[in-house]
Amino acid sequence: MPVAYSDIPSDALLPLFYAEVTSAQEPVSQNLRLCLIGAQNRGVHEGYAVNDVPYILSGTLASDLFGRGSMLEWMYQEARKNAPFAEIWGISLPERDGAVRATCRLTVTRGGSSTNKGTGRMYIGGRQFLFTVNAGDSTATIASRIASAISNKFPLYVSNRTNNVITLACKWAGGTGNNIRISHAGPRGRAEAQGAAYDLARRTVTATQPSGGSGENSAAATFPMIMNRPFDVFCVGESGTTFMAAAEDFMDGTSGRWSPYVQMYGHMVTTVIGSFQGCYDWAAIKNDPHISALAVYKSIIPHWSWSAALGAIMTQHWAAPPELSRPLQYLELKGMAVGDDDDESFTKIERQQLLEQGMSTFHVDLGYTCRVDRVRTLRKNNLVGDPDPSWADAITMFQAQYLVRAMRAAITGAYPRAALSNAPTGINGFTSPTQIRNVILHEYKRMEALGLVENSSLFSQYLVVERDMIDPNRVNVLMRPDFVNQLRVVAVLVETHLELSSSSMAA
Repeated sequence: MPVAYSDIPSDALLPLFYAEVTSAQEPVSQNLRLCLIGAQNRGVHEGYAVNDVPYILSGTLASDLFGRGSMLEWMYQEARKNAPFAEIWGISLPERDGAVRATCRLTVTRGGSSTNKGTGRMYIGGRQFLFTVNAGDSTATIASRIASAISNKFPLYVSNRTNNVITLACKWAGGTGNNIRISHAGPRGRAEAQGAAYDLARRTVTATQPSGGSGENSAAATFPMIMNRPFDVFCVGESGTTFMAAAEDFMDGTSGRWSPYVQMYGHMVTTVIGSFQGCYDWAAIKNDPHISALAVYKSIIPHWSWSAALGAIMTQHWAAPPELSRPLQYLELKGMAVGDDDDESFTKIERQQLLEQGMSTFHVDLGYTCRVDRVRTLRKNNLVGDPDPSWADAITMFQAQYLVRAMRAAITGAYPRAALSNAPTGINGFTSPTQIRNVILHEYKRMEALGLVENSSLFSQYLVVERDMIDPNRVNVLMRPDFVNQLRVVAVLVETHLELSSSSMAA
């Protein structure tokens, strides 16, 4: 049998021994890369990151690059809680011209006295700060202490303090700053609303929520910059109309990351905080299989932190089978809370209807822990507008992504430089449709053993591998993978009997 060499020349005359070392075909191995896209600080506690440039993150790099208390620093911290060993990157978006910072006020309404003293506790974005009130303190003195307590770790900074009034502003401009919440109660909400620190803060300080922020950060340069970068899960701090339209183009299957010309794949995660009607309407006009949006009613946690937490869980659990085939239901969204004294979560009926519209949902258990219900995509209908559940769950897209990458690695690994013949020749460096078919079947059975797909016999029966009728250098393949499903619902019918007998069962 002839042997084909890549580097050893056929006319070598010098003696004696020549060895050409090549790598053998190995199964695909992947660790998903998480990419955080959000705002960095402007003018206050700035970092040194360049807009639209991806940076790998670890330790305090997010703070150094994007600024202390920045959106991206918070996203990184929440992502790291939920995916301790993930490879995490960050990209800052440029501010849109004319964008305005969100602002709010804290007003100290009561001074210190024999009955109003101690340590007060409040929260910004779900993270606490403490301040001291001594007997005899004026409202201005207490306000000064509060201003000092609001340190670099928050996305709000003290832009002005006049006597007992503290004005806070977002560290970046744009409408996203309106989502920062100031609260007296923290993650445990009503359960901790009877403590002394809560009571003191409630008596002493009133707050107006951040508002007035306007402008949507642009991804016009960001998405082209990372179109061909090997990222797998994108968590974004925006959900506005213009941004989401650009995100859909970035991810689509025609010219985006899922197109046959790019083949980078990936999935995008965002969060919408609002009423049931607001979340429902937001999802109703969207139909994208590559974007998941988490619906949150009210929360002391900003929406970008929710996105980072959910995206990190997807990165952690959906990298490879067999874990890839298991649903995320009941997993904890670490660091997330809907605990403030006026926070609420959606009811079961509302969550059901939101899931039908393609929103992802969670529930809050008796221990105030937020746990995933189901991660959906925004795709609900096929090309002609009829209901189509085939890509409704995000896990299907991750399974498809893994399968395509594995098949690509198997074929390119086996035949990176091959001659093509109708039938097997036995010559290395040659292939045929039959041999390519065997590689595909072998890879499918490997993935079946891992728990990604099933029914390999049916897959083999309907697998088509043939030479193109026009281009003799091309092989066309039609494969119909059967992905492993998930246990979502167990339905039980309980029929009660006062007296169970064979005659009653026969009836």
